[in-house]
Amino acid sequence: MEMHERAAALVSPFSLERGGGEEASPDAAGHEPVMVVEAIEPVEIEYAALRRSASAVVLDRPERGAIEVRGSDRLDFLNRMLTQELRAFEVGTVRRSLWLNRKGRIDADLTLVNLPDRLLMETDVFAVAHTIRTLREFVFAEDVEFVDVSERTHRLSLHGPAAAAVLSAIAPDATEKEAVETIGHNRAAVLRAGVSGRGGVSAAKVDAPPGVVWRTDTTGEIGLELLVPVEAARTLYEAVSVSESSGRGSADRPDRHVVRRAGWHAYNIARLEAGTPLFRFDFGTTNLPHELGRETLADRVSFKKGCYLGQEVVARMESLGHPKQRLVSLRLDSAPAQGVADPLHADLAEVRTGCAVVERDEPGATVVGAVTSASMAPMLGGTTLALAMVRWSHAQEGTRVWVQVGGARLAATVRERLRAWPV
Repeated sequence: MEMHERAAALVSPFSLERGGGEEASPDAAGHEPVMVVEAIEPVEIEYAALRRSASAVVLDRPERGAIEVRGSDRLDFLNRMLTQELRAFEVGTVRRSLWLNRKGRIDADLTLVNLPDRLLMETDVFAVAHTIRTLREFVFAEDVEFVDVSERTHRLSLHGPAAAAVLSAIAPDATEKEAVETIGHNRAAVLRAGVSGRGGVSAAKVDAPPGVVWRTDTTGEIGLELLVPVEAARTLYEAVSVSESSGRGSADRPDRHVVRRAGWHAYNIARLEAGTPLFRFDFGTTNLPHELGRETLADRVSFKKGCYLGQEVVARMESLGHPKQRLVSLRLDSAPAQGVADPLHADLAEVRTGCAVVERDEPGATVVGAVTSASMAPMLGGTTLALAMVRWSHAQEGTRVWVQVGGARLAATVRERLRAWPV
């Protein structure tokens, strides 16, 4: 947490087994939790900066890892392994994919960035070693090499309407400025300063080795995901952002845009509004691709490509039936809990991860699922939103269910579409 040592940052551990939380500890394999920032300023200020037209937020992302795939056979090999079609994967573009095991269950959720001399696979930091080890098991005579670059690189994120403008302002020349300003969905670029745009890639200049930036609008706003050399991360983080505690204001920035330093809570609220599920939070290694819902499935799985590991299970599910459960969005009827001092944390007094979803509003009602993530949604007037994994019988649009919160049950409506905002 070196970048936050001078900030009043609230941090918590992110672990392999729990995702996040105060009680996280080393897992059975001895993996130590990664410390992530929960908040630096009040959450409502950070969230507002993410949504406001002339601003953005910068997030430190130590919980993310990266793998470089090199060699002349890299695309052909990965196309035979992963769920996504990679035969026409253009340089400078981004695709999402799943890495499955032989039983068709998800081993890793991957963002693939195709660069001129290599392919970048970005994923959960705890999935990196397993992904490399299991992919290597299928390498025979192919010219392909996997390199874990998580230790020598660092992940940052810029989210908000002004994200591209702020990054462009520190680009070293007109070419790189244009690359950042015009970066589109699923595009990518390499900048000499270490920055990048939704589903795309780019890089920026902060007197450092090249970095990568790709655009994935996971909050419903412009989202630039940056992978930079570890020695350049702090410089870039401070170059694009202002800190309330530092006394700096927007007048200090040549572009007059304010980028606040933010934490997990503000991002989590926004990504739930945008319907972005997260690996190890909303789905994990016990899930099948079809359990993620039609939108997420279409984003990560091609049904037109040839064989890949786990394809038989995926194809059978697609043609012959449906999964036993599915990830859905729940919109609760009730207003946030009364008397909660911080309205953006109202969900913590009510619905939270692990709350049971039941089929009727009565004691002893049958449990049909569980909440995976939840938050109040400011863009929906304070409605509580949740993602939940529920039985197929209760996963259809408009189905009424109840969320068990302590001794109470809160009514909710199932939405098959995960995104609630923008509508």
